[in-house]
Parts: sequence; structure tokens; C-alpha cells
Amino acid sequence: MSLFKELKRRNVVRVAIAYAIAAWLLIEITATTFPILKLPDWSVTLVTVLVLIGFPLALIFAWAFELTPEGLKKEKDVDRSESITHFTGRKLDFIIIAIMAMAIIVLVSDRLDWLTDSPDRDDRLSVIRKSVAVLPFVNRSADASDAYFVDGIHDDLLTQLSKIRALKVISRTSVEQFRDSIQSMREIGASLGAASIIEGAVQRSGDRVRITVQLIDTESDEHLWAKSFDREISTVNIFAIQREIATTIARQLRATLTLEEQEQLSVLPTQNFAAYDLYLRGVEALRRPGQESLDKAADIFRQALDLDSEYARAYAGLCDVHLRNYRRSNNTALVPRAESYCQKALELDQSLIEVRLSLGDLHITTGQYDLAERQFNLAKDLDPESDAAYRGLGRLFSNRSQLLEAEEAFRHAIKLAPDNWEAHDGLAAFFYAHGRIPESIEAYKEAANLVPERPGVYNNLGVAYLLNSDYANAEGALRKSLSLDSDQPVVLSNLGTIYFFEKRFAEAAAMFAKASVLSPEDYMFWAHQGDAARFIDGKEAESNAAYDTAIRLAELQHEVNSSDIEIAGALARIYATRNHTEKAERFIKLALEIGQEDMYVWYDVSLAYLALGQNQAAIDAVERLLEMGYPVNVLANDAMFSVYAENARFQKLVSSPDD
Repeated sequence: MSLFKELKRRNVVRVAIAYAIAAWLLIEITATTFPILKLPDWSVTLVTVLVLIGFPLALIFAWAFELTPEGLKKEKDVDRSESITHFTGRKLDFIIIAIMAMAIIVLVSDRLDWLTDSPDRDDRLSVIRKSVAVLPFVNRSADASDAYFVDGIHDDLLTQLSKIRALKVISRTSVEQFRDSIQSMREIGASLGAASIIEGAVQRSGDRVRITVQLIDTESDEHLWAKSFDREISTVNIFAIQREIATTIARQLRATLTLEEQEQLSVLPTQNFAAYDLYLRGVEALRRPGQESLDKAADIFRQALDLDSEYARAYAGLCDVHLRNYRRSNNTALVPRAESYCQKALELDQSLIEVRLSLGDLHITTGQYDLAERQFNLAKDLDPESDAAYRGLGRLFSNRSQLLEAEEAFRHAIKLAPDNWEAHDGLAAFFYAHGRIPESIEAYKEAANLVPERPGVYNNLGVAYLLNSDYANAEGALRKSLSLDSDQPVVLSNLGTIYFFEKRFAEAAAMFAKASVLSPEDYMFWAHQGDAARFIDGKEAESNAAYDTAIRLAELQHEVNSSDIEIAGALARIYATRNHTEKAERFIKLALEIGQEDMYVWYDVSLAYLALGQNQAAIDAVERLLEMGYPVNVLANDAMFSVYAENARFQKLVSSPDD
């Protein structure tokens, strides 16, 4: 008789099946009931170990012994003709079926709990049972400057928890508002839509770190679990602590971890603690506004790579720095550098959401929208609660003129992170780009209320006021921005635009010149200088020189992103102004091909036609511009259209009903 047939005859196979199902059922019930009974955390582990040890013992017992009418006997002492293993096997079959039915009931009930956890996903205050918010950790170190380290531990724990798909993890930006909050856990949980809250504290002293965490049920204010970790500082220990916390939280909230998630939680980003520490310092610098902070972050990330040349997150940090610098300066040399850093990070670790988000931004910057969409969707797969992924998709859809999809993405980002200023800023920029100026102002105000210390939001608000012909509030917002950071070329340029609309051309030209000194690679500042100088007697040569510089810089940026609507429109009107008819018409065609639904394309195209002497086409473009929401009173007072002072059709388009 073969071994397998003998195993079946002695019912060893049936015992193995029955034991396995019963063991799973016991472990599942233990993991659920022990926390409720307030038994120590190690008791669940003990039961699991005992069950695993019992498995081979049960198989050995089934092989060596047989149940007979006279009781339990050694198998070798039972005559084959008197064996009743067949009848015993039938009984085991019924036992297996019964245990399996119980297991199915437990499994189905758990899945039904999950399905009914979030009956209304549109309600921000609805609470999902497996939702958790990790409040900012308290710095209990003697040195207050260790705050970056404490915030880094908090961020990494959020990242680890976000890898567990069965959990809903509230975003960092949403929990940040409750730093040092005196509100109750119930109130915080209701505000965040979280059923559980993790509080924590970190104390760093010399070469040791103490991390204390506790899990709290927001409805009952009951402490579900708490533990302190006192270890020597090393990346192995830090991430081992985070892994233990994440897996314990998942178990406490009955969230199942897949094998893939368990493997991801075990990944160590670097073995070098000094490199990890530098990376955390770089992230902290990157969160602060201003060029000085960007330069500092870049230097710190490079230091981290000097210590660990395979540190993927540091490469992702450098990619982000270079992209931000490009958006500030329009220096096209920064784009290939950003791309090389992103690709290196991706080669080293494809699971980093930071890399996916940076690559998405990079592909938007270079006009590769399909690639950008793929990266943002991959970021969503890594963290479904990532508001940054939805903000990226919002910008992408907006650039493609997919207006409904863009607005939906931005609003979803706000739902995920209602207290993140960037989510409101993104929606405001979308409104601004598509002529919904009053809505844009309100959204920018919301962003400014959330981060009153951030200069960029006041610049954006000022521009929205400007396009609403509210020059007083526009200048007030821009001056507020400069009071927070005086070295912002874009703010100086926007002040110049206010002066230009007020026909203070010399003051406007001076502001544009200051902006160009601070950011000499930005074609738009040179184009604005050319515009202002056109209206100053004796400045024609200076105007033409500024336009020519703008053309050279814009062409460089066009090589980086041939799908950039703003660049195509600008080149169309500047070439037309400089009487380069063939090139102007080429860019008019391109601008209208890629930007039919962009309001500002029609502004540039109308000026291009005007400069080319194609008055009928220019007036048609003006009509289209106004249909898309461009403010009539702004256009009526724009010196760029002053040549139409006597044009009856233009005057009819820009006249108000009361005129």
C-alpha cells in the first residue's frame, strides 16, 4: 500500500484538514475576544504558537493510534480485519463539515462588517470601523530641535499603516490640526471620521530612543492597547518598532494583512541610521517655504546619499526639490536632473509613493499626460487615501480640458484632506484657469485661512482679486505675501501687472525688471517688460530686446513641454508682436489645437491676431474669450487692447448692460 493511501486509511489526512480549519477558527476568535477581555497582547501570540506546535503532534497521534470499540489502541495492536477507521473517517467528515460551516460564518460576518462600515462615503463624518488617525507625536526629548525626528517617526508610521489596505488611515495634513489639541478623543474622532486614534510620544536621549503609543476607541474613549518601546537607536530597531505597531493595530482592528503587505512592512529603506536621520531633516526643510529651504533640503538629501548611495527616498527628495526649483525659476536644465533622480529612485524601490507622485508631477511638467495619469493611479493604489494623488490627477485633467473630471478630483482631494491648504489651493487654481473667478477667490481665502504664514497663498489670492478688478484687495494680498517673503519674483511681477492695468507703465516696467533679476530664466517676466516698455515713450528698443529674450527662453521651455498651453499662447503673441508672421501663425495653430478650452489661450491668440493686423479674427477671439468667463471690465481697461478704442464691435462686447 502506498504511503498516501495508508495516511488516508488511518484518517491522518482528515485529522490534518479538521485541525487546520479548527486552528484558524480558534486563532480568529482569540484575536477578536482577547483584546475585549483585556488579556495581554502576548496571549494571542501564545495561543498561535501552541496551535502550531499541536499540529504535528496531532498528525503523529492520528498515525500511531486508532479508535476502536474497546477504546484507544496503538495502531500496530489492531487487527486489520477488525479496524473501523472507515466508520471513524465518516464521523471525521461530519466534524470537518461542522467546523467548516462555523469558519464560513465567522469569515462572512467579518466581511459583512467591513462592507457595512462605510454606508455613506460622501459624508465626511461617517466613521469606518477600521479607520484610524495617528495624531502628531509629542516630542519628549530634552532637545526641542529633535522635533524633525519625532515628526519623521510619525510620518513613517503613517506610511506603514497606509500599506494595509483593510485600514482607512487619515492623512497627515488632516491630523496636523490636532497637534497639542485639548479636544476629547470623541470630538477628534468625529471631526476626522476615525473610529480609533493613535497617540504617541518619542524621547531621544543619546543613542537610545523611547517610543510610547496607545490605541484609543473614539466612541468609548477606551484604551484598546498601549505599549512602550525602549531601544538602541538604529534603523533596524526604528522600523521594527513601526512594523510591530502597524501589525498590532491591524490585529486590534481586525484588519487582515496579506502576505504582500507583510513583506512590504518588513522592507528596510536603509541600513544607515545617519542617512535616515539626514533624510528626515531634508523632509522637514522641504516642508518650509522659500528658496533657502529648497537649497537646504537638496544639500541634506545629497549628504544622505553620500552615506547610502542606494537610498531611494533621498533620490525621490532630490527629484522633488528640482521640480519645485524648475517651477520657481523655469530653468530648463533642472528638468533632466529631476528626471534622473526620479528614475534612480524608481529603480531602487517601486513601492515608494513619493516617487510615484514626483514622477507624476514630472510628466505633467514635460507634457507626458498619459504617463502622468499612470503614475498618479499607481500612487492611489499604494495609498487610496492620498490627497496628493487626486490633486495630481486634478491638474492633469485640467491641462487636458477634462473639466468635470478635474473638478471631481480636486473635490475628492478636499474630502480626503479637508484641512490641507494645497487641496483648496488646487481647486482655486482650477477655478481661476477656467474663468470662475469669484469661486476662485473663496477657495484661495480658505487656503490662506489654513496657512496664514505661507506667502504663496496670498500671491494666488492677489491674482484672483486682480482678475476681478479689485485692485485694492489684490495689492493688499500681494503686499502681505511680500511681507512674509520679500524675494518672490512672481509676486513682484503680479504687482507690476496691477500697475500695468492702472496704466502706471513706468512702475510696472520697474517691477517686471526686478522680477527678471530674481528669476532671469522666466520668459513671462521678460514678456511683461516688453509689454510695459511699449507704452513708454522712447523705450521701443528696450521693449523689443525684452521680447526677444522672452522668445529665446520660451522656446527652451517649449522643448521641455510642447504641450504647455501657456507657452504656446505666449509665443504666438510675442512672435506676432515682433512681426515674425510665419512663427506666430504656427504657434496660434498649436495653441488652439491643444488649448481650445483654455480661457487664457484665447487672450493670447486675440492679441496675436491683433498684432498681425487680422482684426476680424482678433475680435472673434475676444468674443470667445468673454464667453469663457474672462471679466469684461478687466478687458475693457486693458491697455493691450487700446487700439480698439474706436472699434464698434469691440466696444459693444466690453460694454456693460448699463452703458
